[in-house]
Order: sequence, then structure tokens, then C-alpha cells
Amino acid sequence: MQIQEYQNIFDTLNSACHTKSIAREYTAPSLWPQKIPAQTTIANTGTDVWLLTDVLSTVKNLEIKDYQSSSTIGSILREYAPADMLPMQKFELVDNHMHIIKVTDESMTAEISRYAAWAITKEIGKHNNTTFHQEYFIYPKQDLNTIVARVNEISRIDAREKVKIYKKKLDGILGTLINQNYQFGKFYLLLYSWLFPKEYNSTNDDLPNYSHITDYMNHKLLPLYANALENIVNRYNNLRNKTYDNLYTVSRQEMLSICKHFADAHDSTKKNLSLASIKEVIADRTRREQEFVNKYIHEKVR
Repeated sequence: MQIQEYQNIFDTLNSACHTKSIAREYTAPSLWPQKIPAQTTIANTGTDVWLLTDVLSTVKNLEIKDYQSSSTIGSILREYAPADMLPMQKFELVDNHMHIIKVTDESMTAEISRYAAWAITKEIGKHNNTTFHQEYFIYPKQDLNTIVARVNEISRIDAREKVKIYKKKLDGILGTLINQNYQFGKFYLLLYSWLFPKEYNSTNDDLPNYSHITDYMNHKLLPLYANALENIVNRYNNLRNKTYDNLYTVSRQEMLSICKHFADAHDSTKKNLSLASIKEVIADRTRREQEFVNKYIHEKVR
């Protein structure tokens, strides 16, 4: 997404959010219940809520009607609830996190909690790009730049999956051209030497091990590397003469093209390596999601 698209989503969700005052009963236990009854007080707490349609409308190319039934929302809320939550508590989630205002044959008007908004957009994220939405709901009152920075880091995860897909296909091609599997590694070292020509020929200790360097490519470099592998595979498969020399030529052209792109548009490829590996990005995202769920799962919108 372009930064303006992020800005539009950010502004829309901010405008759609309102804080609802919810009355809660709090009971203080008594040390001597037979003599002094437990004291019950009522206090108001503020809960952030959004209209379901306002949240859904910010997702591009979404069939909104697919997410406008209480049964669908209930299933989603239970799916992302803690695994150790009691079944009865899970079935109460839809009543706690969604307040249905009006239902027609065409649509449903309902208020949803922060947890519900996150869970729904995470479920939608299986088919649509909703990483920004998910990160928006995890922390209240974040600034746009912080959210975008996290989204960029997380985008490396999907790019790494694409790398795996086309590396497997490239391994298949190499298997038809090279007899010894250990030579596969030498071929990938060639790719990295073209991708990092100056650094490869130096002795920089801060450059990660080449066998795992894709785990450190940042959100700018990794998608281009994934695209390059895709182009190598497709270009080779379209060749009439499928030889190692032709694979070598195609691969060199693609890797040098990435270097030129960064020299023109960004910086050297080495300066587009991240200090954090993708494993660390995944672990951080999992931790933050768990903390979010534990904090907001017990909210109520009415």
C-alpha cells in the first residue's frame, strides 16, 4: 500500500471510533461475610467501539456481506480467543464484544469492541491485506508512522514465504542440471555475490551468513529478491535450450538488476539489511498479539 492509503484508513478508523461508557458492578469481598455483607459498587468504564460497517468499509475488495452475521462474527471471536478459555466463556464473546443495533435483509448495524475489530480484520487477512488494520487495533492511540513501521517489518514474513516457494522451484531446476546437491549452495552463493558484489568480496563481519541472508533482507529488498527468483524460474522455463549456462546468464541479469534498482532508488543492497531476523519479527508479533488478547478479551460493549 502507498502511504496515502494508510493515511486514509488511519483517519477513517480514528473518526469512526467513539468511547462508550459502560456501567460495571464491582463486588468487594468481606472478611466476615456473616456479619458484614460484601459491598457492591457500580463504576463507569470507557470502552472504544466502532460500527462494524465502518471497519469493513476500509478493507479493499471485500465482500462486506460475508461478515455481517452474528454467527460468523461469533466463530471469529472464538477462533482467536485464548486456547485455555472455557467453552462457555467463548460462546459469551459475541454478546460481550458486539452490540447489534439493527438487522435487515441487506445488512447489520452493530457496535464492535477493539478485540472484535482486531479479530475480524485478522480473519479477513487470510484473503485480503489487513496488516495495517490489525496493527491499528492492537494499541490505542498509536501514531501513523509507528503503525506503518510495524507493517513494513511484518511484510517481510509474506515475502519470505514467496522466496521459499521459488527457491524450491529453482532447486528443482538445479536438480536437473547439477548432479551433486552440495553444489546447490554454491549456486546461491553466486546469487548473493551478484546481489552484494562489493560486500561479497570484502571481509565485513557485520554481513549475516549468506546461507541465511534472506532472513535479514528488509521490507524493500526482500520482495524484490523474491520477484527476482520468480523471474529466474519463469524465464528459464520459457527457454528453448535449458542449460546451466543459460540459467547462469538469466540469474546474473536478475540479481544485477536489483543492485541497479537500489543504487538508483535507495542505497546499496547491504544497507537494506535489517538488524532483526524474520524469526524475531514473527516472535515479536506473536507476543504482542497474545498480550493484546489477554488485555482486551474481557471487555464488553454493553
